[in-house]
Parts: sequence; structure tokens; C-alpha cells
Amino acid sequence: MRVASPKIVSLVLVVLMLGACERGVQKLQLDEQDIAANNRGVGLMGYFDYEGARQVFADLALKHPDWQDLQVNLAIATLNRQQAGDEKTALEIVERVLAAEPEHQRARYVHGLLNLNAGEAEQALASFQMVADADPHDAYAAYYTALTQSQVGDTEAALASYQRALNLDPYLRSAYYGAFQALQRLGRRDAAREMLTQFQRLADNPQARLAEFKYTRMG
Repeated sequence: MRVASPKIVSLVLVVLMLGACERGVQKLQLDEQDIAANNRGVGLMGYFDYEGARQVFADLALKHPDWQDLQVNLAIATLNRQQAGDEKTALEIVERVLAAEPEHQRARYVHGLLNLNAGEAEQALASFQMVADADPHDAYAAYYTALTQSQVGDTEAALASYQRALNLDPYLRSAYYGAFQALQRLGRRDAAREMLTQFQRLADNPQARLAEFKYTRMG
């Protein structure tokens, strides 16, 4: 039995279907209807029906207030609904999750993205570093760590994190551009020019992708 839940790599770019462990399902005493409802909410987000998904998750949360993955789903659906106050509400939800489970990775990811988007780079950095340390194979976690390191002025560390992101995902164009900017700040013009060339070279590559903030459909 699997529980589908989304993990965001940007505020609204993509939803990945992740399975919850059997032990977590049993510990929460979820039944098949609960799991089906959660999966239905995830499916509604896949069709961009964020209000419908939010309602499904909110109803389930009344029944299972300690189901932290569900709370993160609720935060994501609330955020993507984009009504007045939704971003603040989404942040409050993930902060409650982190108060209960400080190492909850998806909550940390959302927490980092929301704080980064709000200009709270130091708070965002703490969350992204935790995610990157917990999952060293996550190129986006490395990228967002680099982005926030750059924003707090740690250019050398940012460059190393951008390089780590590129080692994990050589098609992540945003990391080339971030590395270009970091190398420029460090006065390494030849290396910066090479990074910019790589960024431009991937412009028409269908495998290439950008990590960016924009309020639009996921996909």
C-alpha cells in the first residue's frame, strides 16, 4: 500500500509522486479510504485544481491532524491556490509540521522555498542545507542551497554548491547561470565565461530545465 505525496522543487513547478513507508501508514492507523483520498488530492493538483485538492487535504487533516505528510500536501495546495493570505497560511502549516518533526524533509523544502521567496535568505539557507545534507543526491536542494549562500554573501560556498548541483544534474541550466554569477563576483572571468557558454548551449535542449519562482501551473 502506497501513499502518494508531492515534493516540490520550486514553489509551483512540479509535483513528484512519493511513497510513504508501510510503518508510517500503520503507525497513523490509516485505512484504504484515507490513502485513496490523499491520492485523489494529489491527482487534483496534477490537474491544477488546487482548491479541490486543498479541500480534500483539509478534510483529511481534521481526521488525522498528526499525519505530517498530509499537512505538507495541504500547505502545497494552499500555496498554489494563490488567494490572499495563502502564502502566510502555507508557511504556518509547514512551521507546525517542523515543530513536530524538525527533520521532515518535504516540510523543510517548502519552508526554504517560502522563506527564499519572501527574502528571508538566512532562514531559507538553514532549511535547504538540512535537506541537502539529508539527501546528497538532490540537485535542486544543492542548487537552492547555493542560491541562498549567494544571497547571504558566501560566494565561495555558493560556487561549490552550484558545482555540486551540476555534478548531480548537468542539465540544470539555472546552476550554470548561478555559477557564472559567482565566478564573476570572484573575478574568475574565463571560468565565468565558460559557465555562461554552457548555460546558453543548453537553451534549446529538451532535457534542460530551469529552477525558477513563478506563480503558474505546475508542469
